Amino acid sequence: MKSIVRIAAVLAGLLLLLVIGLALYLRFAFDPNDYRETLAEVVRERTGRELEIEGDIGLSVFPSLAIELGATRLGNAAGFSERPFASVDTVQAGVRLLALLGGKVEVDRIVLDGLSLSLEKRADGSTNWADLGNGQRSTEAADDEHGGGAGAAAFELDGIEVRNARVRWDDRQSDTTHSIEGLSLEAGAIRPGAPFPLEAGLAFRSARPAIDGALKLTGQASIDTLAGRYALADMQLTLDAEGPAVPGGKTKVLLGGALAADLPAGTASAKGLQLEAYGLALQADLAVTGIGASLNVAGPLKLAEFEPAALLKALAIAAPTDAAVLKRASLSAQLDGGSSRMALRDLALGLDDSKLSGRLAIEDFDRMALRFDLALDRIDIDRYLPPGEDKAAKGAGTAGGEQGPALPALDVDGRLAVTELKVSGLAAGDIKLALSGQGGRYRVKPEATLYGGRYRGDIGLDGRRAALAVTADEQLSGVAIGPLLRALTGKEEKLTGRADVGIKVSTSGPDAAAYKRNLDGRVSLRVADGAVKGVNVAAYLRQAQARLSGKPVAEAGEAQQTDFSDLTATITLDGGVARNEDLSLRSPLLRVAGEGSANLNTEAIDYLVKASVVGTLTGQDGKSLERLRGVTVPIRVAGSFAEPRFSLDVDSLVKGAVQEKIEEKKAEIKKKAGDAIKKELEKGLGGLFR
Repeated sequence: MKSIVRIAAVLAGLLLLLVIGLALYLRFAFDPNDYRETLAEVVRERTGRELEIEGDIGLSVFPSLAIELGATRLGNAAGFSERPFASVDTVQAGVRLLALLGGKVEVDRIVLDGLSLSLEKRADGSTNWADLGNGQRSTEAADDEHGGGAGAAAFELDGIEVRNARVRWDDRQSDTTHSIEGLSLEAGAIRPGAPFPLEAGLAFRSARPAIDGALKLTGQASIDTLAGRYALADMQLTLDAEGPAVPGGKTKVLLGGALAADLPAGTASAKGLQLEAYGLALQADLAVTGIGASLNVAGPLKLAEFEPAALLKALAIAAPTDAAVLKRASLSAQLDGGSSRMALRDLALGLDDSKLSGRLAIEDFDRMALRFDLALDRIDIDRYLPPGEDKAAKGAGTAGGEQGPALPALDVDGRLAVTELKVSGLAAGDIKLALSGQGGRYRVKPEATLYGGRYRGDIGLDGRRAALAVTADEQLSGVAIGPLLRALTGKEEKLTGRADVGIKVSTSGPDAAAYKRNLDGRVSLRVADGAVKGVNVAAYLRQAQARLSGKPVAEAGEAQQTDFSDLTATITLDGGVARNEDLSLRSPLLRVAGEGSANLNTEAIDYLVKASVVGTLTGQDGKSLERLRGVTVPIRVAGSFAEPRFSLDVDSLVKGAVQEKIEEKKAEIKKKAGDAIKKELEKGLGGLFR
């Protein structure tokens, strides 16, 4: 045993003598400045760049093998700016010599002062750092591939300090310039698995988007390279930003929580994560699995209740005119996703008195495979419209030439159910909407209860070409047509009654004007027990009676509407022009037919209504129309959709009346002639038989 101790002591003495001798040699016989040009030549040969070291290179040996450099610059790659690729004012670094001889890497505190990097990309996409990665892989990287991590495992660092660093990013391809100034980093002693304080900060400036700001990070970090474990506890990340590109012009974002990663196990976590900005507070506890394989992120998300109106004000966005809305909102969900998918399960979104629940997912990011199954109890969308978008604007339509909607490239399949909905004044209930499609072709199948009746639709959208193509096959059954028209147009309805409507149309185009211009199809209409408002057919019949009698037309103060028991019509659409040839309106007094057209492009009307008296001898106003029984009275409708004009077609009336008189006279003459011939025949036949 004594022999072993004696041998160890001798070896230790020899090692100490070796270290002392090496130290003396390096201190008195070795001058690193003698190799300044050699080092620059090696860098030039390997990279084609110039290395400039100003001032003396300081070297110390014991207790640490340390080096200190003054101002040092590494030149830029050929074809880029004259700015150095990298420069530093001073560098201080060293390793403990005794630990190094024992197979451990114990690094003294590393100090970098005035580090500057200039990163550039040319218009052709080439960068000024690409050539630096063309050399041989480091021995450490090769060792890592073969499981050799002992050097990294034994790595220790007394601390690191980076002061006054800056990074410039100049992208000629996108014509943007960004810069980071005042970059600082300070870390305590780094030992495997032991926590150490970490503090970092920077200021940044961007021209496009125009943002100036500062970022600060503090926390307790731990690094265990041997075990592959990394953590950052008590994390506090603060972002202050301002500029035209910042929503609201200015913001402060806070992020706190604890981060951890176990790379060999392929797991990570974010516990107690809280993000605060613009009065919002988002909380999350996320677990990550499958790092390096099939990544998965899961955990609860919660957005604490907030006031949306205050958020809009902070973002300088106009709030709705209804001051009673946007008072409270909240969200909670279970996040479940990965590198190729993301889903929100158990989704619960509240907005004032409305509640949305269900599931929303993108099952494949590459295909944008959207899936949803959502239920909404009630919402009045009109209350959330911004100023200027009120009912007065409805019915005006979209201005010609305005760009139509563009369809996103989705693979979508989803369902939405709404118990009560009000939008653009239209009230509907028990709504079920199914949306499906992919490759630019989509189909929407809505159904709902609507004003005492039922609506069902089948709408197709084809966005595979530049001009969006739309088809619609819709049915309204038993709907109170008056309230429906009033809700759709925002104006007093022109038609009342209980209606059945069938719509089968198609159109295409790049804008709203083209949609109207290319509208083709067919509309069928049947309305029972209603009235046509804005025109009193009985009044026009009295005008016709006065005209035929040669009497003055009496002024009437009766209501401008025509009651009916049944109305049917079929409308064909061709190139945005609606034509009808089979209008039929029936009431106990009247029979009305009609034919003509309405141009949706110019909003011009050209229509002829033909009315006749049947049945009873008095109109809906109680005045007699006996003289018009059997006479067809034409009423001309012209003008525009906004201002239709109704007038009695006197020429057609007189022509028709004259023609009827002629026919009556012809019939009378024919009858008299027939009677005379009959009498003569009777006389002749009587004499013959006698």
